[in-house]
Parts: sequence; C-alpha cells; structure tokens
Amino acid sequence: MRQLCMAACVFALAHFGFSAGEKRTVVVQFTLDADGTVIDPKVTASDEPLLNPYAIAMVRQKTWDAAVLPAEDEAPKLIESPLSFPVDEYEGNVPLPVGATPPEPVKRVPPRYPFECRINDLSGGVLLALTIGTNGKVRECKVIAASHEGFAREAIKAFKQWKFKPATLDETPFECTVNIAVPFQLEGQQSGWRWLLAPAPRLRTVMIESERHPMLTP
Repeated sequence: MRQLCMAACVFALAHFGFSAGEKRTVVVQFTLDADGTVIDPKVTASDEPLLNPYAIAMVRQKTWDAAVLPAEDEAPKLIESPLSFPVDEYEGNVPLPVGATPPEPVKRVPPRYPFECRINDLSGGVLLALTIGTNGKVRECKVIAASHEGFAREAIKAFKQWKFKPATLDETPFECTVNIAVPFQLEGQQSGWRWLLAPAPRLRTVMIESERHPMLTP
C-alpha cells in the first residue's frame, strides 16, 4: 500500500515538473478489481475541495501494477490512496508577519473570459501576485504563471480594479503582497488543477466560468 501511494505522488510531481515544496493532499478511497477497474472512488480527506474531481480522475486513469491487483479468485481490494498536488513556487513570496490580519476584498471585479480563448475552446488559468497598499488599492499586479496570454491580460485588467481592507498588524495597516489563483473554465471542461493553487500567502481562488462559444456548441 505504501508503494502504491508513493507511485501516485511521484507521478504528479514528475509529470508536471514541480520541485518538492508546498503541496495539497487529497485522499481517495476506492475498490480495485482484478482487471484494474476502479470502483466507487470517493474522497475521504482533502486539503482543497476544488482538487477533489482531479484526484478522482487521476485514480480512474491510472494503470495499476499487477502486484497491486487482486488475484482472479480474490475479492476486489479496498484501497485508500493519498495524492499530492504541488503548489507553484514563487521567489517573490514574503510571508505575512505572525499575528497579522490578511487583506480582505471589499470591491471585486470579475475578469472577462477572453474572446480568443473562448472561440478557440480553451480553458486554463493564471496565478497572480497582488501588492496591496495601505489604502487598500492594488499597487502592483504581477503574473506568476499563466496558461495563455489572454487569461493573464484579462485577470490583470480586472484585479487592478479590486479594492481591499488592507492587511493590519496591531491594528496598523501595512503594505503586503498576496497571491491568487484564477482558473478560467469553459462549460464541460476543466481548467487544470495547477490553476487552482496559488503560492502562500494566498487569497481565495476566483473561478471564472463561461459557456462555450455558440459556433463550437454541437
């Protein structure tokens, strides 16, 4: 069982090219029969509920080693496997001081789904670093990573208009930089789990969803 769990973790790290650092873990319980079919997978523990569908999909898609499968004359095995999802590292990260109250959004402007991404049937996302001043305005907005230029452009345009209750320490406002994940997802698609996880210190993920372009709808 230990080898099985480690194989799932190494698969996630190696396939997506992350270094081992901060991560989120989802534990999936399922039954495995002799031909490798995964039956009734369900999440039993999760650091980030947005990752749950991706964890179940990874379990369903995995090719299981023969040593793990039950024999033909054995009952299906009940397995509980943790899957690790690494978080992008960002060299500009500065942790908030101990005891600080993080910034809180008071004005939100949702990003527009880029036309060129919608017409080309693209989902994806962007990770942003927002520097928030003592007046609650976004002083700087940097792209940590993005799947497509259009998502980065629209996210920057929107988040520069956000307003915050500034971060405070001992009731004194201070400037800080926090990160945010902005997945863009078309109807019937998934953005990809990488775009659900911003490096710490992080704000709550902002999901942007859209219908597919009418020209692409069967």
